[in-house]
Amino acid sequence: MVSSLLVRSSCRTVPSVTRRYMMTRIQTSLYSSSSLKYAKSYKLEGTGEGTKVEITTNTGHSLATDIPKPMGGKDTAPQPVETLLASWMGCTQATALFVGRHLP
Repeated sequence: MVSSLLVRSSCRTVPSVTRRYMMTRIQTSLYSSSSLKYAKSYKLEGTGEGTKVEITTNTGHSLATDIPKPMGGKDTAPQPVETLLASWMGCTQATALFVGRHLP
């Protein structure tokens, strides 16, 4: 697997403790001699207020994270670590399907 990762993160503080974030993932290539064949671009934009962050993607999806009340949050969304682990599970499943499709 070949992957190239470029992440630009910017955080800009605006009044009333609201933060805006933008992250971009530029290129990922899987098992290809031509990396452009599988090149993808991702753009995530998020707005954080207090402990909650609401994120939208260029693929039309949205998600949010928050932390539990005992940790000072409002517990209105999964914790960031929960979304990280869910992403790992999704990548594992997608990789297994990809490999399975390419077996002889």
